Parts: sequence; C-alpha cells; structure tokens
Amino acid sequence: MESAIAALLSPMILFFAVGAFAGFARSDLSIPDAFAKAMSIYLMVAIGLKGGIQVSSVGLTSTLASALGCRSYSQLFTTHSRVFSIA
Repeated sequence: MESAIAALLSPMILFFAVGAFAGFARSDLSIPDAFAKAMSIYLMVAIGLKGGIQVSSVGLTSTLASALGCRSYSQLFTTHSRVFSIA
C-alpha cells in the first residue's frame, strides 16, 4: 500500500495530473520562457549524462554496433521510400 502511495506521489505523476486537470479545466496555465529554456537544457544534460554512464557500463562496441545498425536501416528505408514514391 505504501509503495502505491509513493508511486502516485512521484513528481512525474503529479505533474501529469496537474497538467491534465489544467487541460480539462481549460486553464491558461503557462510556464515562463526562461524557466522552460533552463529546464530543457537541464533535461538534455541529464539525459546525456545518464546515457553516457550507461554506454560506459555496457561498452562502446556493442552500443556502436547497434547504433550503426539502426542508422543503416533508417538510411535504407529512407532511400527506398524516396526511390519508390509515387509523385
């Protein structure tokens, strides 16, 4: 029971609930531009650091191999769709 309450009181769930409530209430809720810019920079740095830590624990070779495989697949798909598109 305590873990369910802790999960419901997590910041992600609370922000979602406040945003959903503001949307349903048709509120003019807005975030100041300076705060939004600072938060987006903070989140990009946090995601980059977390990704870097994960790459260092897994190893670069397997990560690089999967990234190159995904890149090759996306390039193949893009080229195929451009060649066989009906104009």
